[in-house]
Amino acid sequence: MDGPPTLRYGGGRTSEPGAARAAVGALVHRLLQTAERVFYGAYVRSLRVQGRVSGLPVPVAELGIKRGSVLTHGRGHGTLLRWAAIEPELPTPPGFAIDIGSHTGFFSLRLAERGFVVLGCEPSRRLVRIAIAAADHLQQPSVAFMPVAVGPANAGSLPDADIVLVLSVFHDWCEAFGFQRSLEMLDVVWQRTRKMLFFEAPNTAENATIRTHMPSMGASPDAAKMYLEQILSRLEHGEVALLGHFPTDFRGDKERRHLFVVRRRSSACAGDRVSSRIEADVSQAETISRS
Repeated sequence: MDGPPTLRYGGGRTSEPGAARAAVGALVHRLLQTAERVFYGAYVRSLRVQGRVSGLPVPVAELGIKRGSVLTHGRGHGTLLRWAAIEPELPTPPGFAIDIGSHTGFFSLRLAERGFVVLGCEPSRRLVRIAIAAADHLQQPSVAFMPVAVGPANAGSLPDADIVLVLSVFHDWCEAFGFQRSLEMLDVVWQRTRKMLFFEAPNTAENATIRTHMPSMGASPDAAKMYLEQILSRLEHGEVALLGHFPTDFRGDKERRHLFVVRRRSSACAGDRVSSRIEADVSQAETISRS
């Protein structure tokens, strides 16, 4: 032969044209990956800018927003205080958690870091995009975010969870669905809660804007605390405890909110839970049919 053959058979050898195509394919793949990283980096930077200029109050340290926006009062201080109160109360992982109204994912990501599998439900797609970008930055495989607003029609479809967070969303339920239906939704969510539910809501003594869709809770924060405790004491087999009275990241010290934990009593047997859940399903179906 005057030169090496261009094609060889046997012995598992690959033809030179095939090797060339594989090399070109690998190069194109690397270029596409590089382009994806560049474009995704620009996308994340745009989310960071949006968060800062829109007055985002909750810290998203993963995207460089370490103290929230300079346009807000709390700069994330209230959020950090809440997590410091919640973290010692958590059960031992592993477990499953649902964060209703997950916002930019702060609490969901912290729960995932503690070893829980977490589903965050947030109606704002913009906030969901920020939360997903934060999770991607952490390469956190144990958290997912869903752009869904929890309401009377779908609350009963939530999966059972060891931990449920209902932080600063109850007043939004009251505005959208009315106070009585919001209480029914809270009952349904509690039936999906295996171990503990964390609850926070504004009160009419410190936030006048909610007085149009929530009943009066008294003239003082202490009276409002007792009113909220009465709401939570309705939850069957639950033990209510106050974790703190924290400033908001929207209004700073001008408004504080009470944070509670409701623990399911260990004496509540599985049969009672199943029976209560069936009753909740029937009640929810009747409520939806009436609407």
